[in-house]
Amino acid sequence: MLDSLKNNYLFICKIGEGSFSEVLKVKDRQTGSLHAAKRLTKPFTSKEEVDNYEELQTFRKLEYHENIIYLQQYVYEPDTGILTLIFNLMDCSIYDFIKDRKRKLSETKVKNYIFQLIQAIAFLHKNGIFHR
Repeated sequence: MLDSLKNNYLFICKIGEGSFSEVLKVKDRQTGSLHAAKRLTKPFTSKEEVDNYEELQTFRKLEYHENIIYLQQYVYEPDTGILTLIFNLMDCSIYDFIKDRKRKLSETKVKNYIFQLIQAIAFLHKNGIFHR
């Protein structure tokens, strides 16, 4: 995926930042669909190094699961060494969803959310991946 991120996606805004990456809200220039673009801050020196990147390898071996963020594609820019992972966009994190509520969640909804989390973790474990 050697296409430039800027050629395929329109930057909307920054939605998060961590020690090793920043997450951007982007719009696909062809389809108009919105995505989350995780731009890694560590530059890569080669395509081979990108192919050996553990997070990318992990997402590549996972099939689609409705309770797990899905890697749609990645963009490696050899000129800068920047790797960007393109994911489906979530409306918000579960933390933001819970903290911004004015009322408590019903017991039924809590059970449903916990069930979905357990399904996701079970799927990861079945595929040899342990989430920390």
